[in-house]
Amino acid sequence: MSAVYGGHRGDFAVNRGSVMLHARLQLPAGDAPLPCVIFLHGLGGADQCMQTSVLSRRLLEAGVGVTLFDLSGQGASSAGRQAGEEAYMEDLETVFRWIAARPDVDADLLGIAAFAEGGEITLRAIRHSLARPTAVALLSPVLEPCGFTRIAVPTLVIAGSEDPLLDQLRTLISRSECASLALVPGAGALFEEPGALRWAAALTVDWYRRQLRAGREPPSWLDLGGGD
Repeated sequence: MSAVYGGHRGDFAVNRGSVMLHARLQLPAGDAPLPCVIFLHGLGGADQCMQTSVLSRRLLEAGVGVTLFDLSGQGASSAGRQAGEEAYMEDLETVFRWIAARPDVDADLLGIAAFAEGGEITLRAIRHSLARPTAVALLSPVLEPCGFTRIAVPTLVIAGSEDPLLDQLRTLISRSECASLALVPGAGALFEEPGALRWAAALTVDWYRRQLRAGREPPSWLDLGGGD
């Protein structure tokens, strides 16, 4: 039986051995356990600050929880003896397991939203069974040629129509049975153009509302008529 939950926001230290990962969990009011999306920033995480803020706020409005965390050696997280993608994959595994074990989060309704290089980290973690999300959204991802090889998780790739990596993304998606592409017209890789971030947020929220079965009514701005 679900419990009525009044919402929550807090900062947490999630430990991976001697590495401390700084995480922020935000849950909307609703019946627990709640669906939740883990955000994974790219290697230039500061560039995604505005994007992460807008997307996380919109997901909360739609009844989906969000978890933001800093990769090891970045932001408020401590550095380990190893760095690079292997360490970042372990970071994601650690946070994913921590979220999945929480009683106020539905472990069967967990998503990952990744930016830029975070997209490749996410796919590699899934390929190595370090994370098992219900659905994935990749925003302007930077991917290796293997792309979606051995990936069976429903994945939405959101990219600007002017993204310099768009042709490569189209090729990788064409070889996949699990991935689909949604374009933001006139946008580049950072969705900085007028209205672009609003459009990307609408695509992201609509995707997770369907994939994570969020029960709240669609926010009025989902028709792309509202502001960021």
